[in-house]
Amino acid sequence: MNARVKGMAFSVLTAMFILALTAGTASAECGGFQQAGYVRYGNGTEIDFDNFNMTITNLNTSTVWYKGDGISTWSGYGYYKLVTTSPVAPPFDDRTCAWITGDVAEYKVWSLDGTYTNTTYHTMTGTDMLYAKYNMDIYVKAAGEETFSKDLVEGWNLVSLPLEPWDNNTSAVLSSMSGKYDAVYSYDAVTNEFKDVMTGTMDPGTGYFVHVTSAGTWTYAGSAYTDMDGISLQPGLNMVGWLNCSRPIYDALSSIDGDYWYVARWNATAQEFETYNPVAPNGFNDFADMERGEGYYISMKGAGTLTASC
Repeated sequence: MNARVKGMAFSVLTAMFILALTAGTASAECGGFQQAGYVRYGNGTEIDFDNFNMTITNLNTSTVWYKGDGISTWSGYGYYKLVTTSPVAPPFDDRTCAWITGDVAEYKVWSLDGTYTNTTYHTMTGTDMLYAKYNMDIYVKAAGEETFSKDLVEGWNLVSLPLEPWDNNTSAVLSSMSGKYDAVYSYDAVTNEFKDVMTGTMDPGTGYFVHVTSAGTWTYAGSAYTDMDGISLQPGLNMVGWLNCSRPIYDALSSIDGDYWYVARWNATAQEFETYNPVAPNGFNDFADMERGEGYYISMKGAGTLTASC
């Protein structure tokens, strides 16, 4: 065999070897993929699948798996397991794979009566592909649960929670604004200092300044917060929240009537404060109602206790 033929043979063998390595890598990162996890109510308890349907869609390939389609298998109370039927066999062409790294899975759960739908997304990682399985929790509407939405503008927004969240971690409460905010502060009326709660919690009854880097709609779920049972107020400024209703200020703050100088709210569009003075003549105040989802400053003459209900 002359040198030229030997060289061609070596090149062919090398190419086949590289192809084999490439095929092996592809087989490890795509093929049959199992979707498994729990679907829970917002309060953390598992749901009964007799009352819900679910689909999982690979948004990159438009392939859909759904409850009861003959491909999916279901077991346990609130447990789902969907396994693809795509074969794992040569030539391991990505077009025949059910899932590959970077595919986006859309998980959608809805009640049989169609009154509630929850959708969440996950981008498949190399780790997911390595183990050919991804587990996750999906939360759906629980009895007594409501959803609150509020548009947040770029810049500072002063907000409060009109609903008791199932998960009060800041990241969970503001999950719909993920990647669109970079600061969250409450105010300590005792020390007169702002408190960073980016990695903390958010609760009803408290006002929060949220700095938004890209305008969006804040949405979260929980049970209605309808009673402020004794919020302690310090002399000077207090940053508070409000209930799941709207009330005229004179009525909302009747428990501290005569004990405060003024109330301020933040106009996020103008990025400036507006005020209400209880002794100002009609037409001199910037606003007259306390509304759900808004945070407020109350300037107290002395210590007091705010009690209110819807």
